[in-house]
Amino acid sequence: MSIQAIRLPKPSADECHDRVTDIRGRFIGQCFFVENDLIILQLLDQFSTDDPTFVGSIFFEAEGKLRKKTLGAHLASAKAILTREFDSNEISSLLDDLTELVEVRNVLAHSPSWVIPINEASGPTAKKKQITIGFCPEIANDKHIWKIDETQVIEWLALVERCKRVGAYVPLLRGRLNPPKEKHDLGGFPMGIIIPRGDPLGHRAPIHIIAQTQLPFRASEN
Repeated sequence: MSIQAIRLPKPSADECHDRVTDIRGRFIGQCFFVENDLIILQLLDQFSTDDPTFVGSIFFEAEGKLRKKTLGAHLASAKAILTREFDSNEISSLLDDLTELVEVRNVLAHSPSWVIPINEASGPTAKKKQITIGFCPEIANDKHIWKIDETQVIEWLALVERCKRVGAYVPLLRGRLNPPKEKHDLGGFPMGIIIPRGDPLGHRAPIHIIAQTQLPFRASEN
C-alpha cells in the first residue's frame, strides 16, 4: 500500500501572522520620519524656527504637546500650513498620499488581522476536491479590506517613501521665515541626538549626544 505524501500549506497560518507582525513594525516605524517632519513644520510655523536656542524652554513645552497628538492631527495642522505657503497643485498628490498613509497606519496599528485559505482543485476531473495549499492574511477597517500579500507590502512601503517628500518642505518653509535673533541660555542641556545615517542603533558608530544642536530629531547628514 502506497503512502501519499502530505502537502503542508505554504505559507502556513503562523507564517502569515509573522508576516503581519513584520509589516506592522516596518510600516509604523517608517511613519515616524513622516510624523517628525510634520511636527517640525508646525514648530516652524509657531516659532519661525526649529532651533530651541532662539526660543527657550517654551519650545520644548510646545514640542512635547505636539508629540502626544495623533498622526491624523499632525496631518490636519500641516495641511493648513502647506496649502497656505505652497502652490496647491504642487502639493496635492503629497496630501493625497499623506491622507492614505494615516488610514493605513491606523489600520496596521489598531485593527486585528486574520488569515484566509488558498485552495486549489485536486484529484481526478470527475472527483475534484478543494485542498488548502496556503494561507493569506487580511486586515480591514470600516471602508476597505486589504490582502496582505507581497504586492500589497511593496505598495505600502512605497507609499511611506512618497510621503517622506514632506521633509523637502521643511527647509523651504524655514527659508521663508524670519527667525528670532536672540539666543537663550538653556544651561548646557543636551538638546539633540545625532544618529549616524544608515545606523539607527549606533552599532557601527557611537551615538553622540551634544549640546546646542537643533531639535526635534533629525538624522545626521554624515
